[in-house]
Amino acid sequence: MKKLNLHHKNSKRSSGFTILELIIVIVIIGILAAVVIATYIGTVPSARDVGVQSDVDTMDGLQTNFGTKNNVSGKVYYGSGYDASLDFQPSSGNIIDVVINSTDYCIRGYNPAGTKNSITNSYIKESTSGVCGILSPSAAAYAGTPIKLPGDIAGLKLWLDASQITGKNNNDTLSTWSDLSGSGNSLTQGTVSNYPVYKTNIVKGKPAVHFAAASAQTMTVATNFTAPVTVIYVGRQSGGTNGRMLSGINNNWLLGFWGASRSQAYFEGWVSPVGTPGSDTNWHMYSAVITGAGTNTKVYADRTLVGSNQGGLQGPNGLTLMGEYGENSDGDITEVIIYNSAISDVNRSAIEDYLSNKYF
Repeated sequence: MKKLNLHHKNSKRSSGFTILELIIVIVIIGILAAVVIATYIGTVPSARDVGVQSDVDTMDGLQTNFGTKNNVSGKVYYGSGYDASLDFQPSSGNIIDVVINSTDYCIRGYNPAGTKNSITNSYIKESTSGVCGILSPSAAAYAGTPIKLPGDIAGLKLWLDASQITGKNNNDTLSTWSDLSGSGNSLTQGTVSNYPVYKTNIVKGKPAVHFAAASAQTMTVATNFTAPVTVIYVGRQSGGTNGRMLSGINNNWLLGFWGASRSQAYFEGWVSPVGTPGSDTNWHMYSAVITGAGTNTKVYADRTLVGSNQGGLQGPNGLTLMGEYGENSDGDITEVIIYNSAISDVNRSAIEDYLSNKYF
């Protein structure tokens, strides 16, 4: 009799995968793919950052050599092109910015596709520690970044802009300069003989408000802009009487011009060097970031730090354009911006960029 094969059901193993095995394989492949992609995504910006750092280090050596050879502090540079005198060109996609003063240089570098991806978020190298806090990026570097308007930054409490005055023709008098911040801090003049004058096509085709000291032309607002506060404005003395241009009413506060000098800052205490440099008729931009008693106030003239100490105690308690304490000026103002906080360096630079592109 033929024997029965009692194990025939187990004599052969199925040649395919079970559904469960397929699912497990798919999950494993997915995990591996995610790991590879994540690693790649993280590696690409990191590689770009290494390239930027290398370019910044190379430029540092070149600046030192150039300065020693030519008896200067360094050589300005911006962009990604070749500089023959430095024999330097950044790696592909990298942007390098070099600014100098009479004694030092500051190098900033970034790659738009890296983790350091803008002029305000960059690697730095400086000839002297802290100098990059004094030397702002070049105007060309800022021109490559989005420009913020004053209203884009929180805490705007006053914004006067001569280019947004409406209903006035050249040489018309002005009794009210409307505040654009929405805070109701418009400046006014109640005496007809003291009205300032609206002037067209004064700077880069834009208008300004002109004040004459002989006619005691001023404008005021009573608001107390308490510290912490940031004040930024653009103006010039036009020759003649060179007193104050931006001044407090109920406290001894001035920014910009005083006593035939410019780059002056007194906020119930001196922050700037006193009495120097002398007045001129050029346009200037002044920025004051006032943090209050016990902390350092910083003052910038044309984007360069000119004072940093604890002498600046207060913001302007009431604000006068073009004079107080009998110290009036002949001059022009185009724009005044005040925030109710000590805005960050990034935001200050952004507003200075906005004003620089508009007036300089």
